[in-house]
Amino acid sequence: MPTRSNPPDDVEGKIEKHLELLRDSIELKLLKEVDAQLKARFESTGKIIGIAFGLVAVVFTAFGVKTIFDVKDLAKVTAINEVQNKLEIDDPNSEFRRDVDKVVARALINSYLLTLASLKRDDDDPVLNISDGDFRRFRILVSDPETSIEEFSDVIEILLKSNIGERAESVEILIQAIGTGAGKAYGWIADQPEKRAALLKLYQGEKLIKVSGAIMADEEATKTLLIAAIRYAGLNDKQSGRKLENLAKHKDSDIASEAVLALAKVEPSSPSIKAVLDKPIASKLGKDWATALRVAFEISRLKRGKYYFNGSETEFKARALITVNTLRAAIANDFIFRTSLFKAYKLGISTKEDPMNIYMIPEDILFGPSSVTSYLFQLASQNEDELTRTIRAFCLEVNGRCTGSIITDLAVDSKVILNGGVELGKVGAPGGISIRPENSLLNSPVIITWRDIDSVTHRGTLSKFLGAEKNDFAIVVAKSVGQDIED
Repeated sequence: MPTRSNPPDDVEGKIEKHLELLRDSIELKLLKEVDAQLKARFESTGKIIGIAFGLVAVVFTAFGVKTIFDVKDLAKVTAINEVQNKLEIDDPNSEFRRDVDKVVARALINSYLLTLASLKRDDDDPVLNISDGDFRRFRILVSDPETSIEEFSDVIEILLKSNIGERAESVEILIQAIGTGAGKAYGWIADQPEKRAALLKLYQGEKLIKVSGAIMADEEATKTLLIAAIRYAGLNDKQSGRKLENLAKHKDSDIASEAVLALAKVEPSSPSIKAVLDKPIASKLGKDWATALRVAFEISRLKRGKYYFNGSETEFKARALITVNTLRAAIANDFIFRTSLFKAYKLGISTKEDPMNIYMIPEDILFGPSSVTSYLFQLASQNEDELTRTIRAFCLEVNGRCTGSIITDLAVDSKVILNGGVELGKVGAPGGISIRPENSLLNSPVIITWRDIDSVTHRGTLSKFLGAEKNDFAIVVAKSVGQDIED
């Protein structure tokens, strides 16, 4: 380490050599950027600039940032005092302080994003712990009209994931101020629609409802911003039905499609939704089925809408009925369910003749809290032929073998009639029954499997299912082709 008597040129040479060895590190990048801030404010010659990197350590100390570089011996006390006074390092509102805050904030973004990605592995809705100093730096960055859209989006995501406790109100106020372009500080947002679109995409509160409504009514809004406003309204604005209904007729097919999907969450019984769901029954076209199924799934996705995730069984059943009737229509038109090539528990639906053109089904539609499985079988059971056809549709054929099964605990007053006249009720099958096609052929027998009170396994062929509408049903998928589904 050089002493204070070393000439400045020698000091700079040693520093540059050290920096060259560490040029790929994040801390090095940060040092260079802060040094650039210093050099921009002083002459390029003279004793002060000659120890610029020594002054970086002072800046970092003032900002509470630690570095691996030990450069304290490079700083001369008189030069340090002169720089501190000129740059007003202790003043959080000084120009230099704000500039370095931005540099530090940019360096922190990747660190927080990596932490967030790690947390998401174990939690669908993770929370980030952000220090007050970092929170302040991020506020400065997103408030700067010169911040890039990438950095803006990243910081908004980070801030929203730290939206807890006392800080929650501050984040909400900031989001609203930026989104609405409040005052001189945020008026620039009007000329940067891509940032407003990013806000609407990432923020899931209600502070931007008026903003999204104004955008949907603005004929001059960019396509990206309009689609962001439509998606936001579909998730957050119950009163947006009329605007969405109008946009569902938009000449741009992408905008019209997004409006229909949003409308599925806001007003699933609207005329536009009914038209989309009815169209493939008449046209028989694959593209119309694809649209209808996607809309039908969106109607019943609890995770994607707020309006019926409130314990209202009546609202859920009304939505589930629309989804189920679309699935029933698809099954009546020779659609069957298929397993994903990558994950057995992910299911899709396609025609028998075109297995490659498959429409994937959200997991929460057939499994989980918003499952419509019971409603599907309860309604199908009103007709014996439809019930067996629906059961066969869940064969989930792999190499000619069925890997799918429907399970149910028999209600007290429901019973299964087997070929040969044997009646099976709750007493005979206390652990419930498993229902599956014997194979993937069109008229495959439906096999019932159950264990009696002594845990002895039995099998029989279904003849009739009485009182099926009183049972709850679930779908089970074999983990491997060689595994018996009952196992």
